[in-house]
Amino acid sequence: MQRLYEEVKRNDIQILENWHVLDLIHKDGICYGLIAFNKDHNKIKAFFSRIVILATGPAGHIYSNTTNSTNCTGDGVAIAYRAGAYLKDMEFVQFHPTSLIGSNILITERARSAGAYLFNKNGERFMTEYAPFSLELAPRDIVSRSIINEINDGFGLKDSKYDDYIELSFTHLSDSVLNEKLSDVKDMASSLLNIDIKKTPLKIIPAQHYMMGGILINVNCETSIQNLYSAGECSCLSVHGANRLGGNSLIECLVFGKIAGEQISHYDKNTKVDINSIDFDKYIGRPAEHYIEDVENLLNNIDLEYVSNSCTKLQSLMTSNVGILRTNELLNKALSELSIIKTQLLSNSSNNPNNFEYSVFHYFELLNMLDVAEAIVSSSLLREESRGSHFRLDFPLRNDKDWLSHVLVQLSNSNLKTSLEPVIINDIFPDSRTY
Repeated sequence: MQRLYEEVKRNDIQILENWHVLDLIHKDGICYGLIAFNKDHNKIKAFFSRIVILATGPAGHIYSNTTNSTNCTGDGVAIAYRAGAYLKDMEFVQFHPTSLIGSNILITERARSAGAYLFNKNGERFMTEYAPFSLELAPRDIVSRSIINEINDGFGLKDSKYDDYIELSFTHLSDSVLNEKLSDVKDMASSLLNIDIKKTPLKIIPAQHYMMGGILINVNCETSIQNLYSAGECSCLSVHGANRLGGNSLIECLVFGKIAGEQISHYDKNTKVDINSIDFDKYIGRPAEHYIEDVENLLNNIDLEYVSNSCTKLQSLMTSNVGILRTNELLNKALSELSIIKTQLLSNSSNNPNNFEYSVFHYFELLNMLDVAEAIVSSSLLREESRGSHFRLDFPLRNDKDWLSHVLVQLSNSNLKTSLEPVIINDIFPDSRTY
């Protein structure tokens, strides 16, 4: 980040801080800019541009347990979706098997690589039953499912404050291993939890960690909307397939960030958007001042407590129904309840309006979270098989004959539509998984 900051300063690139993007300015499949809100001045403004790049990161905050930060609410994915862009592979949500209960701090895979064991309440190293060859080093989806199965079968340990958990034990490891390979884990446990991992296991549960799906892009980072580009975790070229390998997310950001920058630099620099010549009514649907007035009137009547409660309800729903283990019944229930939450949110108002600056972020973030959640649920319902991070209890096997395809999602005429795109196989056909 320091190097990036230095390059930004060296090239005199302007950074607009404390702006929250509300929507894209678009018409007939072409992006012309965006509308954003500035919390410092309570100001909504239209920014017209030849090119828009979305690099807004993941949407992990739609789940109760996530290693993502609280601002990872899928904003970029949602605003692209509302503008008509295709989303891809949204059903593939990766859960990391080892996060601390309560804080969801990620415990690196290096811990299990160094020899840490997973134990249930009976002190059994249960991974011998699920992945007898790979044990704790099986892929993330298998270890996460194994942990959830143990907890659901009553073999989790009880915590007075949080949900049931599994133990990650280091007690059998030597001091040299702990000091040389896991000093950061040891120091974290000591400073945050006041425990010595040589004596006391860590309490862990799986947590949402990464989204393989996102805004559909091509190898040039172009989306399905002209002049709109995307890179990083909010985008999807399917380089991670159905289950990302550890360590590849940063590489993706570096590679496709560079590609996006190069592609945009090739854009005709002499082509400029004349803001004065653009009819705002044509691209937004009504004059700018009316759009801004509508938003301000809406947000001045938002019940922030209701927004907060709705967010918690959404997170709980996604965790219980659209998490590691999925079924048709759970997914359909989630889709129905998501619709209810959104309908009630849009119709809810308060006689005691909250601070406008605070409300706008939470309200629009929640709308974005609901849009992303709906796309994930719809894609998960359509894919009637289990593949990678997507596991259906009612369709537990992978089905290459019928489902060697990508699921695409698009908002068309205010309705969510799904379609399939065949996976292109060049040299290596996918084989069965054995661990």
